[in-house]
Amino acid sequence: MKEKSLIEFQSEEDALYHAESYDAKKSKIEKNDKDYTGLEMGNYRFLYPVLVNKYDSLSFGYLKGWMVQNLNNNKFKIILNLNASQMYAKYCSDTSYFGMGYMKSDFPYLRFDINHFKQEFLDEVNNYDEDFDYQIETKRSYLNEADKYFENIEKNLEYFESLEFEKYNSELNRIVNRFNFKEITDISIYKKCLYLVALDDYKQFYVGKSVGGLKNRIRKHWSAKVIPGRQIWKGGFDYSRMKFDNFKMHDTTRIFVCDCIDDLIENNKAIADDPRIECSNTFSFGDFYEIMDNLAKAERIVINECKCMYCLSDRVPLMQSPEYDALSVKYGMDKSEMKIMHYNQFDKYKPLERTADLISMIERLGKRNK
Repeated sequence: MKEKSLIEFQSEEDALYHAESYDAKKSKIEKNDKDYTGLEMGNYRFLYPVLVNKYDSLSFGYLKGWMVQNLNNNKFKIILNLNASQMYAKYCSDTSYFGMGYMKSDFPYLRFDINHFKQEFLDEVNNYDEDFDYQIETKRSYLNEADKYFENIEKNLEYFESLEFEKYNSELNRIVNRFNFKEITDISIYKKCLYLVALDDYKQFYVGKSVGGLKNRIRKHWSAKVIPGRQIWKGGFDYSRMKFDNFKMHDTTRIFVCDCIDDLIENNKAIADDPRIECSNTFSFGDFYEIMDNLAKAERIVINECKCMYCLSDRVPLMQSPEYDALSVKYGMDKSEMKIMHYNQFDKYKPLERTADLISMIERLGKRNK
């Protein structure tokens, strides 16, 4: 049966108002939006932007999309921005990287640059809507502390530069071998999998999961905006780690994939069955916790086996975090041997504080090493 979203209509009006799964209205090109007007991609010509309210969507409000016309039969339909960007890359790209087509003119910065980061930061903050009091206050706060954000990035770069490539590569290979990752050169053929992205020039790697398609997941990383609020871990400018999304396309030097999710769970049954990882605070709101499926569990198992000093994550700080020093003294262990769990330990009533989580984890690690 043909999906409703793919149905074409005889007129633009029917495509806008007579669909069974959405309603839509004409829109305009906003700042930072890509203008596809008049472009012919595949069998379609892009006419004008629209806002789409999908009845089965969990998102609030309208999604951005485009009215397009089929050049073969002159019928009309609406596609969402993500589909438009996929078509654009497929039909208009003039180069590719790891199997992902792209337009060079759309990526003025193919590598991380501190000056580019500063400009992105300021552009994002200045876009805050001053019609809302809370955004005015947030904007003022970010601008007042802008230099601290920039200094934090500089500290990260200095720290990454101090790391030894051989030790970093050894740790990366340990993870790759333990969890049967394989190095790939084309991200377009993988769907549901774990991925490990190596930033060799910075001696850092990142582990994530792809649910629908690896190509789209990686593209989101490479084209992500700087979000000031996500730059800081627990409010500390001195030890917050750079985010993976700060880096650009050509900072990625190697990509590995693990698509045998069930085997990974089975081979790490004891970890997967740990009741503490039935819940994750990755998308938490207050006391709400996401129930983890096998793919999410597999990701946590790998993350938890990565040493903090090499693994980029929103949940781990740089080694200069004072928590590392305190735990190193208490347990007589080198900081490089410590790991921070990617999930919360909790009791029957509420999650424990992160420090308690760390202490419990270090105690187990210390007993194992004896």
